[in-house]
Amino acid sequence: MPRSVKVCILVHIVLTLIGLAAHIDQHPPGQSLFFWWPVLLGVISLLIVTVLYIFPATVAWGFLFTTMAVGLGTIGMAYFTMLTFEEPYSFWRVATDSTLPKILLLWLKLPTAWVIFSKMKPLRKEEAARGCLT
Repeated sequence: MPRSVKVCILVHIVLTLIGLAAHIDQHPPGQSLFFWWPVLLGVISLLIVTVLYIFPATVAWGFLFTTMAVGLGTIGMAYFTMLTFEEPYSFWRVATDSTLPKILLLWLKLPTAWVIFSKMKPLRKEEAARGCLT
């Protein structure tokens, strides 16, 4: 496994832990059943997707789940902001008081997942035959 993949898997773990901690801090899961689905996605991302990234045969499933989780998280956070955000609107308030920073943090998982996927995906026979000339 290339060193860059190991670093990206570590970045994936750190981003997942930061996102999970931020979510639990803002929305304690004990308050509502609605607050449990991001916790579940975060735990799956931490425990299962990390393992999927280790093996070339399953790296595509890890990338697919990460993309799905980022999409669902973005929709959920944007919806929460639309329901709870109050006037006055300003750039500074949107940047600090909305879920925009957390959405951007979540989006950082996409390029990380893409690097892992592109470095670890199994090669087709004709690509493997070319070796280091690709």
